[in-house]
Amino acid sequence: LERETALKALTWLSFGLVSGLALLTVEGVTHAAIYQAMMAAVHGFTRPDLAVRALAQGGYVAAVLAWPLGLAMHRQGRTRLALAIAAFAPLSLILMRGFAPTGGLLVSLPVFFLVMRTGRPAIVALTVFTAIYMLMTPVLMLLVEHFGLYAAMKAHLPPSWAERLRIWSFVADQFVHHPLRGAGLDASRTFPGVVPLHPHNGPLQLWYELGVPGGLLGAGFWVWLWRRIASHVDGDWLFAAVASATATVYIFISAVGFGLWQEWWLCVGALAMTASFAGGLTLEGAPSRETIRHVARRLGRRAPGSADHRRFRSGSPCRLGLHGPGHGRVLFNGRRARSAPVLF
Repeated sequence: LERETALKALTWLSFGLVSGLALLTVEGVTHAAIYQAMMAAVHGFTRPDLAVRALAQGGYVAAVLAWPLGLAMHRQGRTRLALAIAAFAPLSLILMRGFAPTGGLLVSLPVFFLVMRTGRPAIVALTVFTAIYMLMTPVLMLLVEHFGLYAAMKAHLPPSWAERLRIWSFVADQFVHHPLRGAGLDASRTFPGVVPLHPHNGPLQLWYELGVPGGLLGAGFWVWLWRRIASHVDGDWLFAAVASATATVYIFISAVGFGLWQEWWLCVGALAMTASFAGGLTLEGAPSRETIRHVARRLGRRAPGSADHRRFRSGSPCRLGLHGPGHGRVLFNGRRARSAPVLF
């Protein structure tokens, strides 16, 4: 897409997201009154609990897209729209009682601030954690089953989570029959009445159905994605933090719900990735204002006697040496420089 087309698409997506979140908030307060009225008019009857559960599905899309669309609107100067996304996303998810999307947003918050604070080391840690999670999930679940922890926890959990533990235990036991080659694509569906459509855990489904090749490819994909995010840290800290938070939400939700091959869920992930990179665009290919302010704070904390600190405090053009696609090297005051030393 051309840059202008991408920005327009992000704007329309953001307006649509805010409208949907506002509607979810109203439905959460009224216990899905609008949805129940529509279903009653068409089918004559609907269960209130099922109505709320059906509407809560929209919260998963909202949770994954909230970070990148919020960044895009902030970059375009649409601060009110960005704030509306930030306000309505958690509020609507809490009212609709969606654990997975709400939990994903909560976990993504410390990830965002950690990447903003430390940059590349945080993304390296996230890469290692994700790789271990993707590679060791079936082993961990087998160990939990072996020590009887599933049976001990079931009695203290809500029915939906007790059912998840039962499914995970069963699929982990089936995994040991074909650990190398796997049981085959969508083999999770061959246990009607035991496994409802899928195991409700992405890595476990990947290992059970595709074996070692699938597990390695899945881990390799996430390592590649984290490396792509890390490659933008030096040029745009805010983009890297938002992309990291978005990936965290997607990983969290995939760990407790949805099948790995559900087309709409894969499309949500692809759309979030596209929106994240498109939202990282700056107006003229220069570093964003957030990045410049972040670097200024870092320079301000340097030793008082250093040359960089003196230039920064005196207001002289302090060279930053920012890198990244389209960024080149720029001076602190925004003018192009043929040569600029890397200060960090």
